[in-house]
Amino acid sequence: MSINYRLAPETRLPCAYEDGISILIRRSASGNVAYNVTTRLVGSNCKPLCVKGTILIQPFFGGEARTGSEKQYGTQQQLPNSALTLSASDTYWRLSLPLGANREHPWCNPLAGNELRVDQRVMVCISEMDILKDRNLEFCNALATAGKRVEKVVYKGVGHAFQVLHTSHFFQMKTQEMMSHLNAFSNQ
Repeated sequence: MSINYRLAPETRLPCAYEDGISILIRRSASGNVAYNVTTRLVGSNCKPLCVKGTILIQPFFGGEARTGSEKQYGTQQQLPNSALTLSASDTYWRLSLPLGANREHPWCNPLAGNELRVDQRVMVCISEMDILKDRNLEFCNALATAGKRVEKVVYKGVGHAFQVLHTSHFFQMKTQEMMSHLNAFSNQ
């Protein structure tokens, strides 16, 4: 399931998290919303809703310190095969976070908080040529270190949002590969 949610800059966070209570599988910025909505559900009594797992497709996380993938891919105006630039990422966070907050805010950087509040299994889909790659890998490693059930899949040779922006045979095959992984995870 997915729903529309209010967007920045007209409406700042946490409004998207409040709107997103029924999001289960989302990508990019919506992946961030799905994660933060899921953390709000931990320990709450939402019956009959029972979240069995969360799928995050290239979740849009950030932070103040630059990662290797941000340094590697962020110097280019527009990465081939990728829909996200570092300057666009910085702008999105500046427009979305509460006034006065920086990219170390837990809504931007889930590793900046005290704990990773995830009880169900998580699948994270990561693009090899994405400025978000290292943040997504760090997130997966932190989940695993905390004893959480995490499955990460890295898609080689593709950038951010490849599954919705490109129609060549190569990207179609990568999208089918992703769909196969999503289906397998959903049916576990």
